[in-house]
Amino acid sequence: MIQKSINLLPIELKIKITSYLYFSDKTSIKINILNKIINNYSRYFLNEIYRKMEIKEINYYILKYYLYDKESYKKYSINYDTEISELEKKKQIEKIFNLLYPMDIIKIYSYIIGL
Repeated sequence: MIQKSINLLPIELKIKITSYLYFSDKTSIKINILNKIINNYSRYFLNEIYRKMEIKEINYYILKYYLYDKESYKKYSINYDTEISELEKKKQIEKIFNLLYPMDIIKIYSYIIGL
């Protein structure tokens, strides 16, 4: 409905209206960078952990971190079966990190790296 109304306006007025709807190149680049940081927040910390530890160690520390928290154990459906493959363990770790809030990511990262 609004789009049809805008199309009926003179071209000069359309240009002025649309100029308010878009960001400058400089601002859009900053916003784009910020969006990428937010979207890849968990990936950044996970990559840091992968560089410093093996998957089975990460899996063990996540288990140890959540061992005393029954609610988190149920919430994230953590499977600590020792017979699952490394690929399955990695998928599970990534799933957990994607479900965590940013502050929880920092806490678990600090716990794992700080050992």
